Amino acid sequence: MSFHRPVVIMEMPERLVAREAESFMQEFAPLLECEQPRIVFDFSGVRNVDRAGAGMVLHCLREAMQRDGELKLAGLSPEAEVALEFMRKPGVLQTFLSSDEAVRSFRSPWVSENASENASGNVKIGPSRFAPASLRKAG
Repeated sequence: MSFHRPVVIMEMPERLVAREAESFMQEFAPLLECEQPRIVFDFSGVRNVDRAGAGMVLHCLREAMQRDGELKLAGLSPEAEVALEFMRKPGVLQTFLSSDEAVRSFRSPWVSENASENASGNVKIGPSRFAPASLRKAG
C-alpha cells in the first residue's frame, strides 16, 4: 500500500499586488506546516500582478522548497505570464494550463491513472477577498 500526500490548490486573488501581500501570506503560511508541501497556485482568475506579487510567488516557492516541497502554477493569464516571466527559467517553476494538469503532475509514475480523483484527498482553497477560505475537495 502506498501513501501520497494531498495536493493543495490555492485560488489566487484577481489582483496579486503589494496591497494584498499580507493577507495572502497569512493564508499561505498554514500550508507550509506540513512536511513536503505540494501546492498549486491557480492563476485562472488573476488579472493583475505587480512586482511585489511576483516577488511574493517567488518567496512562496522558496518556502516550499526549504521544506522539500513543490509549488506549481496553473492557468496563467497572458498578464500574469508577463509579470512572472523572470521565474520561467528551466528548473525554477513549473507551469500548467489547468490546476487539474498540475495536480496530475505530482503523481508518481507507479500511481495508476485510473485512481479515483475524489479519493485523492486534494484540497482547494478559494481566495479570501472573493469567497470564504473554506476547504472543499478539488474537483
